[in-house]
Amino acid sequence: MSSDGSSSDDSASSDGDMSSDSCSVSASDNGDYGDLAGEEEAQFNDIDGLLPDDSELGEAGTYVQLDGAESDDRRQFYGDDDHGSNSSERFSRAKKHSHKTKRDRIMAPHSPSGSSQCDDSQLPSPFINATVSEELPRETQDPNTTGEQERSISLVPADEDTAQRIRSLELRIKRDLSHPQEAYLRNRTYGTMPSHDTLPSVEEEQLCWNCFDFFLPAVLAPTPRYTALPAPSSLRVIAIHPGRDDDVLTGTLDVLDLDDPGAHYEAISYRWGCPNGQLKSMILSGRRVYINSILSAILLSLRLRTRVRILWADALCINQADHMERRQQVGMMQRIYSRASRVIIHLRGYNNHVRECFLAIKDLASAWITFQKGRNGHDGGYASSNNIYGNVMDNVKMGRIAEVFKNCYWTRLWVVQEVVSARAAVVHWNGEVISWTLVGLATTLIRNNESLWKDFTSVKMSQSSRAGLMNAYLMYRLPSPRFRSNSLSFLDLLRLTRSFKVTEPLDRIYATLGLPSRQTGHERTFISPDYRLLQQGLYTRVFYWVVNTHETPLEILSAVRHTAQSIPSFPTWIPQWHVDPIRSIGSSHHRSMKFDASKGWSSKPLLQVCWKLNERNLTLEGFIIGTITSSQEILPPSLPRSGRKRTRCMIEHKQDLITWITQQFPASEHVQSRMSLTLTAGQDWYGTIVQGQAALERHRSCFQNWTLQHLSGQELDAGSREDAKKYGRGVQTVCRGRKLFAAAGCQMGLGPETLMLGDTVCVLLGGPVPYILRSLGGNVYHFVGECYVPDYMFGEAIVEWTTPTSTSLNPHKFILK
Repeated sequence: MSSDGSSSDDSASSDGDMSSDSCSVSASDNGDYGDLAGEEEAQFNDIDGLLPDDSELGEAGTYVQLDGAESDDRRQFYGDDDHGSNSSERFSRAKKHSHKTKRDRIMAPHSPSGSSQCDDSQLPSPFINATVSEELPRETQDPNTTGEQERSISLVPADEDTAQRIRSLELRIKRDLSHPQEAYLRNRTYGTMPSHDTLPSVEEEQLCWNCFDFFLPAVLAPTPRYTALPAPSSLRVIAIHPGRDDDVLTGTLDVLDLDDPGAHYEAISYRWGCPNGQLKSMILSGRRVYINSILSAILLSLRLRTRVRILWADALCINQADHMERRQQVGMMQRIYSRASRVIIHLRGYNNHVRECFLAIKDLASAWITFQKGRNGHDGGYASSNNIYGNVMDNVKMGRIAEVFKNCYWTRLWVVQEVVSARAAVVHWNGEVISWTLVGLATTLIRNNESLWKDFTSVKMSQSSRAGLMNAYLMYRLPSPRFRSNSLSFLDLLRLTRSFKVTEPLDRIYATLGLPSRQTGHERTFISPDYRLLQQGLYTRVFYWVVNTHETPLEILSAVRHTAQSIPSFPTWIPQWHVDPIRSIGSSHHRSMKFDASKGWSSKPLLQVCWKLNERNLTLEGFIIGTITSSQEILPPSLPRSGRKRTRCMIEHKQDLITWITQQFPASEHVQSRMSLTLTAGQDWYGTIVQGQAALERHRSCFQNWTLQHLSGQELDAGSREDAKKYGRGVQTVCRGRKLFAAAGCQMGLGPETLMLGDTVCVLLGGPVPYILRSLGGNVYHFVGECYVPDYMFGEAIVEWTTPTSTSLNPHKFILK
């Protein structure tokens, strides 16, 4: 239910090659790109890790490119101008091809060309096969040949397990594109639909009414007539009558029951656009009504020539004026989309190259599928990604793929549930159709193959497409077995989807209720959507529910961030989910990516909440481990666009950082080791916690190379430059919105940008990480945010307190206001 559209991206593009529904960014593709490469990328460490060998993708990619840079300025600050490397990828039992052979063409199913009015129920099922061309050396080529001789190859399965996975994947693709015949009806008396012959004549009034389409206010326009739904499992569908070209859009509303196995329909997933936008007329159940022009265009594009098509579209099938019905239907949204015969992902915006965009995706996915299905007799144990994709992908094709993900559809939160719930889905755009499975597979290959990621990030429009690709990648990965095995908590879902956009702030919560987690999903909701609630009331309910249902309740404190977007006079310890996020230090569902600052505390921690409206507070216990004495920004602030001024500001910022570090911390091996961990919050460039002597030494070596190259400006060899680059990615990932601080008692740490001198650094019993509090006097505090403190991330405070000879730490009670 994408009811969160806005008018900001609905304007038509002046460039026929670009989608008019593309996300607007604060700068051009050649300049800064704001937050597109910040949390939108960094937050997906957890998802990247869920590409196991036993997934449907097998070993799709070994290397994962993580780039946490927020802008081009910060990329230059850390010298990370190269977006990837030419590292070879490990694949299933394959090695580099000889120079004489290559995969020249991967044949993939093509979308039907021509008018969108064609009866697409007759489209053929897809097939995937391959041809390989043998390129002769130039000096030995026959002058009568074109230089390449095509030859077909027989693919020998590498192993039965891999073959089975690929067969399953191909079946998913075929299921996406096979048309649900039950949703196409030749009988024109379906449900309450009158015969075509009895429909009122509309030709004579068409010209009269069309002139009002642009000017008729929504409050005056005739709207559909609704009757109450008969049962909690009921829903309305719209039967779109067949038509051609400029025929008037006609249809009828009918009621189905989701408990009826014979109920068949297709559900549309789309963005609404501006609620007060242009209206278009249609004949609905024999009555002229006005609907949103965007929905009207979608229904026209999906109308068949010879058959009735049964569709579900929330804006039309839910009585939006009936609060109780809207609340009830939104609560069953996951079931509506999961019961649909197919979900139609509809992208808005005109683009001249949609066919080429979809073909590029098919070529990429088909190349991987074909490679995984087998190998020719000369292949062995390893293959470079260039051998697999080099002859089906180039900059032009990668640019076409980027055009798909520039569409703002991929940034809306409601569509996540709609796509994740689908048992089969296709993507429609300007009359072209592609399997959603192919699109999702392409995002996974690009995200998890460093060579492909480098190609994607090097094309011009990738800066405004990156967030869309990452979000589509998340949608594709969420239904995987690893997620269905209850590895995610509801808090994980809120964190992973926080970069998606909503117009209604309450939808930040409501749109995630149908997603699978240990606490939510089908028939497991903790709250019913109620749009009469204030944000404060909903956020309070979420906090209450999380602390009472989650294994580590204080993990929710890591979601707190205070910015100008924050609601004033609201408890500082309750996350405000509309605030723009940054990468969390203490919240992850991966065991290898979790800290445990309270390790060793066996008793249930004190956690008391007072919910009185004017006295809301949270009482906790813990230890004070330090007091902040100084702080310094690590990433440079907003920089001038002028090249000379920007360079000068970057140099000055580097010098300020070096000076501050030199003044605050004495030069020693121990300090250097702690600093190397602090700047990346104790994690490597991939997001895995650095543990073990070998890993610590490796991490410190990367830190030394980074400081030599990016702070001191020294030239390094290729290997050291790569180490410096990876370390810089780790810094970029965690330091956005944070400061480095010096503190009496714990020496150093990394905390939120709103920290101040005199703030208290503490370990709260039950909390996975340390936190920063601001004293209001006595034991009353404001909550500032989570932080990283080396040597206090794995229960060291508990050990220090329980040591008989220790007197430095004593338990404190903290009342958070």
